[in-house]
Amino acid sequence: MKLEQIKKLARSLVRDNAISDADAQWVSMHLSVKDKKLFIHLLDLEVKNHTAKVFYAGDLSDENKEVIKKLFIDKRVFFERDDEKIIGGICIEYGDFILDCSIAGLIRRTMVLLKNAADR
Repeated sequence: MKLEQIKKLARSLVRDNAISDADAQWVSMHLSVKDKKLFIHLLDLEVKNHTAKVFYAGDLSDENKEVIKKLFIDKRVFFERDDEKIIGGICIEYGDFILDCSIAGLIRRTMVLLKNAADR
């Protein structure tokens, strides 16, 4: 199977937001091992590029969730409260982009700056 066909298959499955048993069986029976690995990789990329993950600490109002969802039109947005990891604030992951406005992220960045200053 050609690369473009495999990409198209992965794209359509993500767009439809589901993979049926028939789809999985077809992939299992018709793709070589090499093509299956490529398909899984491309499927993972498609999901990653069409999904935003929002991690937050404390309470995030429905109004704020709607504002965030409007930033990612036609994308799936998942919200996860994680007080221990975030401490306070919010962290948004979308594709390869990470917007870290959390207290934990601020502490990590500050520690890196201090370490780099000490190494000079």
